[in-house]
Amino acid sequence: MNGIKIDKILVSVLQRRFKSITQEMSHAITRTARSPILCEAKDFVTGLYDGKGKMLEQTENLPILSFSLGPVCEYIVNYFGDEIYPGDVIFHNDVFSMGNQNNDVAVYKPIFYDGKLVAWAAAKGHQADIGGAVAGGYN
Repeated sequence: MNGIKIDKILVSVLQRRFKSITQEMSHAITRTARSPILCEAKDFVTGLYDGKGKMLEQTENLPILSFSLGPVCEYIVNYFGDEIYPGDVIFHNDVFSMGNQNNDVAVYKPIFYDGKLVAWAAAKGHQADIGGAVAGGYN
C-alpha cells in the first residue's frame, strides 16, 4: 500500500463531515427553490468530489441523477484541464457528455486551497422548462 498509513478515525470523521455538507446543500436547495419539482419532489442531487472529479459523497435524493454527476465532474476536469480558476462556476446539461436529459441542469463549483484545485461541489436538478419551441424544451 505504498507505505501510506490510514487513520481510520480521521477517515470516519471526514466521511461524516462530507455527508453533512451534502445534506446541508440539499436542505439549502429545498428551502430556497421556487419550483415544486425541486422543493417538493426533490428531483435533484448534490455531491462533493475530489480535485480530479472522483466522488467523495453525494446525497440519495434521486438515484437516476446520481449516476452522472461524478462522471461529468471527471469530464469537466479533463475537458478544461488547467483552465479552471477560483470563482469559476460551470453549468452542464449536455446529454451527449453523460447528461441525463436536456432539462437536467448541473452546476459545478471548483474549490481551491492555497491556489490548488482540491475539490468540487456540485448540484444537479430537473428544470421544468429551459426554453425551446415547445413547452418543456422537448423538441
